[in-house]
Amino acid sequence: MNQPNIMRAIKSALIVALLATLLAQPAVAESGTQDGTTKLRVVAYNVACGQWATPEQIAGLLKPLNPDIVLLSEVPKP
Repeated sequence: MNQPNIMRAIKSALIVALLATLLAQPAVAESGTQDGTTKLRVVAYNVACGQWATPEQIAGLLKPLNPDIVLLSEVPKP
């Protein structure tokens, strides 16, 4: 197995482990909600569509949305 495939396998395993950990945690409702639900704000951003932007500009764009989870797609390799 060559180096890129090993790194890809490690990244995939880490993502699966993270998701499994998050899904295994019990959901805790915010205090003061009437129906006992918790809101989760998820933001997805395609980096390739914003090639004009620096990482700092992208962060500045997403920060006001106050996301709990940010999904980045088509991120270029360093």
